[in-house]
Amino acid sequence: MHLILHYAWSPTAANIITLLTLISIVFFVAEYRAMPRRPISLTQNTLIIRYGVFNPLTLPISNIESISLHSKEVKGKANLKVYNHFGVPNIEISLREPDGDLKKIYLGVDNPNRLIEAVSGAVAPQNQ
Repeated sequence: MHLILHYAWSPTAANIITLLTLISIVFFVAEYRAMPRRPISLTQNTLIIRYGVFNPLTLPISNIESISLHSKEVKGKANLKVYNHFGVPNIEISLREPDGDLKKIYLGVDNPNRLIEAVSGAVAPQNQ
């Protein structure tokens, strides 16, 4: 593609597009390699969602209204966040108080039942 752009359009444009392509490939590889190294963590008071190279989302356990299995496709909206690369996210988290505009979070995890049990176990004592 670089050669086609170089001769059909402009050498400068070809170099810029090739540079942007290389940067996006580096980002893609970094995202892919970061996925297993940045797990979702549950502490006594917070759920920390680390997904790829982006900044983690830290949720107070007391702000989680419900966590449940999910099996439908999610359309992107301003008041929700989807942490899933391929397929359908399998967990839905609803928040008591919106975090900015954020009201729901959808996750795609390997073992959704285990995460639901852990978070539900942490949420229950805080609601009593």
